[in-house]
Amino acid sequence: MNPQLLRVTNRIIERSRETRSAYLARIEQAKTSTVHRSQLACGNLAHRFRCLPARRQSLFEKHVA
Repeated sequence: MNPQLLRVTNRIIERSRETRSAYLARIEQAKTSTVHRSQLACGNLAHRFRCLPARRQSLFEKHVA
């Protein structure tokens, strides 16, 4: 690799280490947190429901009206 490019890349990595760690921690936290359907607005619930496979939708149709 070009030495100048390597130096610049390493500087960027060092400079962003703290903020990147915080960002990655937030991403991990977001992966584990889920939103219960009672907390969703009706529009959001409809979008979330629609993206389910058809076999899963039929399960919810019995409970959501």
